[in-house]
Amino acid sequence: WFDDAETRLIMDHNRCYQQELPVLAYFNEQFEVAQDESNGKWLSTAQLLTMLRKEYGTSVIKTSVQAFGRMLANMAGMQRRRTFRGTEYLVRQSPRCPAA
Repeated sequence: WFDDAETRLIMDHNRCYQQELPVLAYFNEQFEVAQDESNGKWLSTAQLLTMLRKEYGTSVIKTSVQAFGRMLANMAGMQRRRTFRGTEYLVRQSPRCPAA
């Protein structure tokens, strides 16, 4: 059995070879992992998923809240906290590219 440190190393190594799921690609277009509260905002899994569905449509974003939460929890550098409303993640909206 691997200990926690070995498991983290294996998971970090394997990230390089994982195919990015569409919902994570859409998340990465809209949000970035924030380092602290001065440049980010705590949002719940449901809030983030609702924002993505509003932007891209429910027919495109079909991931469940639970599955999306697991994806966020496994993102490198993602900070999370548990509140009475559920798990929240520290994110900031990505700067938009100007319209061409």
